[in-house]
Amino acid sequence: MRDVRASKLTPETIEQWVSTVAHAYTPSVAATARRSLTSILNHARAHEVAFPGLDPAGPPAGSVEAAARDWLEHLKARERDGDLGFRGHTDAAMLLRRLGSLAALPTTALHPPVVRAWFAELCKSYHEPVARKLVKCLGRLLAHLRRVGETTGQPTHEVVPRTSKRKRKPEETIDSAALAPLTPEATVQLVADHWLADKIEQEALGHLRPKSVRAYRYLRTKLRERAQKPEHTGTERPALAEFRAVDLTAEIIDAWYKGLCKNAGSSAAKACLARLRNLLRFARARGVIQCDPDYGVRAKHRRKPPRPITSEEMRDLRAVAADLYDARVEDGSRRRLEGQDLAHHTAPHTLFRMLLLSGTRIDEMARVDAGDIRGNKIKLVRTKSGKERKIAVDDDAARVAAKQIELMFGKQGTWGPRVRGPLFGTHDPESLKTAVWRVMREAVILAGLPKPWPHPHDLRHSFVHLSMEEGAPIDDIAWALGHDPKMTREIYGEGAERPGSNALSGRLAHATGGAM
Repeated sequence: MRDVRASKLTPETIEQWVSTVAHAYTPSVAATARRSLTSILNHARAHEVAFPGLDPAGPPAGSVEAAARDWLEHLKARERDGDLGFRGHTDAAMLLRRLGSLAALPTTALHPPVVRAWFAELCKSYHEPVARKLVKCLGRLLAHLRRVGETTGQPTHEVVPRTSKRKRKPEETIDSAALAPLTPEATVQLVADHWLADKIEQEALGHLRPKSVRAYRYLRTKLRERAQKPEHTGTERPALAEFRAVDLTAEIIDAWYKGLCKNAGSSAAKACLARLRNLLRFARARGVIQCDPDYGVRAKHRRKPPRPITSEEMRDLRAVAADLYDARVEDGSRRRLEGQDLAHHTAPHTLFRMLLLSGTRIDEMARVDAGDIRGNKIKLVRTKSGKERKIAVDDDAARVAAKQIELMFGKQGTWGPRVRGPLFGTHDPESLKTAVWRVMREAVILAGLPKPWPHPHDLRHSFVHLSMEEGAPIDDIAWALGHDPKMTREIYGEGAERPGSNALSGRLAHATGGAM
């Protein structure tokens, strides 16, 4: 797709590319690629780039697409006049992009069988809640057309049958007065009943949230499941709830944990193991057991091998990241965002571009203060090790960081006295992580990187590998990472303020396509 000239770009070419992406990955990935490409094309049109094959004279009069375009312009006008809330036209824009087979039909042909077929077509590419939202938007479009007297079509709210919501089972009540007293002979089931009754009392007093109590109830049900069958015997081990609390050993708990990993998943098993430790501390406080409740069982994590990015892939990824950033800024301008609103709107794209060749962790870069940036130098204060360090970034990252400071704190933030405050509006990286993941996924798809797709921490591994390819000393790489050289070799393999480390990002930028 990147080798196709703008004058040769046609809807058939785009559909063929989207079909190729869907065949290579999944339909949802293809939909994401289509949305990203549309955003880039709109940004190019705003800069007077012509696409003759994509910009026909317009949809036929009286068609659903023409009606949707008129409705969208109507909502934008109401938004400009203050009669409609901010982003009130987004649903209409989403409907216009996903009309599909309805686009060329006349509005008088929107009968229930046609809408049902369109709904089934949407469910193949999107989740069912998204498809239902689009049907609801179509109903709003028809209501608008009825108000202006252009159609007499019937509403669509009864066209698609509603799915019945799953009802939560009534929670089992526990009468603490009816339970047997706790003794050293008590089973894990009895201890769990007393423990859960205590948690329910804390919930009634307002000390615990209902969500936490439901998690404790979940552990109580999982204690009754049979553990994995031992390899040397043909009999099945009893459930953990059937053992006496004093008889629990690391081998018994580990077998229960492994079985839970197989049946419920590693994440649920890890959470249940943490709650089991809480239960055993309760048993120790009540005198049921005397030993340390931590039996040495630890949750097993399977760390995925890193996926370093090659210099050619990094060159393509940087180009796509720049295009996505420009498209995001243009989108914010169309929404009339300014100052801090525009800074928050572009923050994930800015952070992603700053992570590309810096070698930092996403948490460290997301916590940077505006006053810690001077030109190409960034001082990382809130690091994983707790030690401050200074790094140097490439000119591309320095420019977007300066733009972010200007939007957050005004023009004086880039040349005046040193301003203080978080660069991205918060020192909590969790609010940015998900957004950066989405931006990186779009960029990776558009750049054509093969699976397995890299994630943000793989940019740190890529920094090491690309620096080694450029012949940088291991000591300089370790300083930029905040590691010692031995740890760098062990984690990342052979292959700022310290002399030599300041030039790393510049050398990598030159090796991967020069300054953007």
